[in-house]
Amino acid sequence: MRSARLRPAVLLLAASLSSACALTPPPHGYPTGALFLAPARPYVDRVNCPRKDCERWFRTRVGEKGDLRASVQVTSEDKSALRYSLMITDREAKTLVRDASGGAAHLEVKRSVPAGGYLVGVVAHKDSRAFDFSVRVDFEPAPPPPVKKKPEFEIHSTPVLESVGYGQDTVAVLIESGEKRGMQVGFRGRLIDDGETIGSIVIEQVFPDGSRAKIEGALSSPVTHATIAEIRVPAGLGIGNAPDDAPAEPSDDNPFGFPEPEDPDRN
Repeated sequence: MRSARLRPAVLLLAASLSSACALTPPPHGYPTGALFLAPARPYVDRVNCPRKDCERWFRTRVGEKGDLRASVQVTSEDKSALRYSLMITDREAKTLVRDASGGAAHLEVKRSVPAGGYLVGVVAHKDSRAFDFSVRVDFEPAPPPPVKKKPEFEIHSTPVLESVGYGQDTVAVLIESGEKRGMQVGFRGRLIDDGETIGSIVIEQVFPDGSRAKIEGALSSPVTHATIAEIRVPAGLGIGNAPDDAPAEPSDDNPFGFPEPEDPDRN
C-alpha cells in the first residue's frame, strides 16, 4: 500500500527533474526565428540535444543567381559522438540540399540558387553530444553569360551585270553594287550560279553605281544572266542600306556608267 501511494509522487518528481534538465531553445532554435547571417561572417553557437536544444536556424539573402554555400566547423575540444545535419532550405523551410556529418567535425553544402531569401539549418541528431560550432555562408555569383561574338564579316549579295573577257576567257565581271553601296577595292567574294560556286573574285575598281571584280583562277562554268556575286564585307558597314539618291547617267552601251575595259592586245 505504501509503495502504491509513493508511485505518483515519484513520477511527478521524475517529470519535474526532466523538465528542469531541458533547455528552452532561443528564437533561432526554430526556422520561424532564424537569425540573419551575412555572407562570409562566421557565427559561433551551441546545440545541446541531450537537453532538448537541437536546432539552430539562420537566414540569408542573395541578390543574384549563383552558388550559395553553407559550412559548419565544430569548435568543441571533444569531437566524439558528433551527429548533426546541415541544410539549405527556401524561405518556407523546404529543403534544397542537406548532408549529414557522419561524425565529421566539418561539413559543407552548396546549391545553385536564384536571387532571394534562404534558410540554413544546423540540426543535431537526438543521440548527439552537445557541441559548439561556427557556421558561415558564402555566395559566389554565377559567371556572366558568354558575350556573343559579333561576326567580323557579312555577306553582301549583288547581281552580276556583265562579264568581261578576251577571247574565250572571262577575266572580270561588272557587279551592281558600287561606292554608294559601300564597296571598296580589295573586298573578296565569289560567283554563284544555280546555287553552286563557280569562281572567286576580288574588287579591283569601284564606281558610284557599280564595281569591277577580277576573277581569280578559272571559272568552273560560264557566267550567265542568273549569276550573282557574294561579297565578303566587314560587319557594321550597313552595306545595302546606304542612300542611293545620286542621279543616274545611263546610256545604251553602258547603262551603269562603267568605264570601257581596256583591251591588252590593243597596242
